[in-house]
Amino acid sequence: MIFCPKCGSPNLNTAPVCETCGVVLAAAPQQSIPAPAAGLKQDEKRWIFLGNLCFSPVLGLILYLVWKDSQKGKAQDACRLTWWAVGIWGILLVIMVLAAIIAEA
Repeated sequence: MIFCPKCGSPNLNTAPVCETCGVVLAAAPQQSIPAPAAGLKQDEKRWIFLGNLCFSPVLGLILYLVWKDSQKGKAQDACRLTWWAVGIWGILLVIMVLAAIIAEA
């Protein structure tokens, strides 16, 4: 409910003018604009990245699937962190293979 500043009559929140006296209601809300997708906090990013790196990138996939519809910002951050962890694992794998090849030579 929104109340008229002139006569004090209650009006619907969507009413552009007072139903009783016809005064324009300045506080009539416009269509709500959705808030930007909030991402993960810094400490949450750190724990998700370490979980992906130490345990499995499946953790990031699960978090992405849980958040993809309700919290898009967090889902995008979880996906990005998972890809970073996969990239680091790929680099470590290449280093270990090269070390094994060099050790055999």
